Amino acid sequence: MDVGGLIAAIFAAVFNGSFGILSKTKRVQEAQVPPPIFNFWTCIGIIISSLPFLFLHPVFAPLGLLSGVFFVVSMASTIFAIQFLGLSTAAGLWSGTAVVVSFTFGVKVLGDTIQKPGLAAPGLMLLIGGIAGIALNGEVVARRHQNEETLRESEEAAAELELGRTNDPLLTSEDAKIKRTRTSLAGLATAIGAGIFGGLVLAPMDFVPEDAKGLAYIPSMAAGVLLTAPLLTLAFVSVGQAPCQLYTKTAALPGILAGIIWNAGNACSIIATTNPNVGLSIAYPIMQAGLLFAGLWGVVLFKELSGREQVGYWLSSVVLIAGVSMLAASKN
Repeated sequence: MDVGGLIAAIFAAVFNGSFGILSKTKRVQEAQVPPPIFNFWTCIGIIISSLPFLFLHPVFAPLGLLSGVFFVVSMASTIFAIQFLGLSTAAGLWSGTAVVVSFTFGVKVLGDTIQKPGLAAPGLMLLIGGIAGIALNGEVVARRHQNEETLRESEEAAAELELGRTNDPLLTSEDAKIKRTRTSLAGLATAIGAGIFGGLVLAPMDFVPEDAKGLAYIPSMAAGVLLTAPLLTLAFVSVGQAPCQLYTKTAALPGILAGIIWNAGNACSIIATTNPNVGLSIAYPIMQAGLLFAGLWGVVLFKELSGREQVGYWLSSVVLIAGVSMLAASKN
């Protein structure tokens, strides 16, 4: 395994797991910036940070537009998946899906050679298992907070009902069951969709001319983001998922910084992907280990995990790292 390519893949995971913390800053949370609007500013950050690559590599690859579309659609799908399933469950699903999709596409379509399948298969399983474990720990915390919120809302609703101040119809148990089923199916579909599109973001790069590959591919991809992001943001506004305002004062700076960080990870993943000793089948699954670093920020900065959940996070992280190590070693 080429050490430089592997280091690039690891840095891609670090950046991939770190850009989301900007959406948790105090100003963004207090302003209650809707995710589609923050996502719009993240896309602006990607476009801005791609400009230097355009001056260094003034080439354009039409297929890069497809990569940009894949990225924006994946990000939009994550927003819906989080709404339907919650952050932790949705992130586990789309990360696991992206691992399988990118590995399969790299091996079956791009012809990446896995010299030690006996290491690759269990490595993939451990990687997905570690992702699932980290997501499960986050889900436990999320459900605890949700139960506390539900209890508070139930007490408020009971008080209003007792005072005769509510006209809201009560759902029957059958109606509630149908609603939960539809929500779960919608969440499953959007999370898997996010993983499929996310896992294939760099796949079109393999089919462009040689002079447009590598870091030269970034501006073409940014052009796809530029075309797609405003349209999807308008779509969110039109269906009532976001207000018709951009929260410029509170969301622009952290959103743009988030986009710059993501694009740094994108550059690292491109370096790893174009390395023949790493390739898409190894680089992109490792990039999905960003969930480990996202969880680490949650522990260190936001104190989201404690006690048993924190122990579970560290154990899952060990499993994930073991999976990454085995997957990397499978190409030696």
